[in-house]
Amino acid sequence: MSANKILAVFGQDDSNMENNRIDHYDWAADSVNCVYMILMTGRCGSTWLTRLLADSGMCGEPDELFNETVMPRFNRTVNASNFRDYFKGLVKNFSPGGRFGFKIDEYRFQQLLPLINFSAVFPKSITRFFWMTRSDIVSQGYSFARANATGHWHDFKTHSVGKADHSVELSDIHIWNEILSIIAKEKRMEAFFAAEGIEPINLSYEQMTADRILTVMNTMNELECQPEEIHEYVQRLEDKTLKLEFGQKYKTLSQFNAKYKILLRNLGENRVEKDLGDIRRKLQLDYNLPI
Repeated sequence: MSANKILAVFGQDDSNMENNRIDHYDWAADSVNCVYMILMTGRCGSTWLTRLLADSGMCGEPDELFNETVMPRFNRTVNASNFRDYFKGLVKNFSPGGRFGFKIDEYRFQQLLPLINFSAVFPKSITRFFWMTRSDIVSQGYSFARANATGHWHDFKTHSVGKADHSVELSDIHIWNEILSIIAKEKRMEAFFAAEGIEPINLSYEQMTADRILTVMNTMNELECQPEEIHEYVQRLEDKTLKLEFGQKYKTLSQFNAKYKILLRNLGENRVEKDLGDIRRKLQLDYNLPI
């Protein structure tokens, strides 16, 4: 296993794992009565959702608090020299409304797990587990491939993360690699939920695009915000996240979907049950794709 990315933020390596490990956390001491995590596969609307939750002032600051690429930004507030102090500082500084939340992708979740006693730090009695995915895995795979190729991840009203490049062209291999990676992540997370006896609250990109306000309301309801508080917030809700415009998306995917329609149809709704090795063999043998 490669060095833990979270520890590396503090200039530490795996030899410091035990000294940083958190076996228990006293949430009540920090006046936190609701903890939640939005586990996600990425490019599934999670940033859109969490920005709206944060703007409520009642749901903490559910950002990617354990993503090594942005942890230094949060640590400017926390000013911690190790993971234990960082975790404590996050809770103390980012829990408005008595709720502490964060979103995390499967890769960073695997980095976090060795550093905590999961069931003790996040007891089911006060923790809400959300699982956010995207039904349209082809668009999701395309979105990942394009973001990786251009560095353009998000557009907000005030700024962008990366710069759009509408001239970028993606190969079938780029898109399939992302699709297979997403399915592998979904498999690992489903296995984790089963092992921990967790029945997550399902969220999806499609819910956000169909009715983002209702999705926010339902999520806040799960976090036990009061109905009148939720209603008051959605009356003033301002959506600051912009939908990315994809220059070549529809041209690229019209050809992609036509070429692989049988294989994509067979992925169906139960894609986590599919054998990834079998999919790779089909791509190699039936489509001559060196993947």
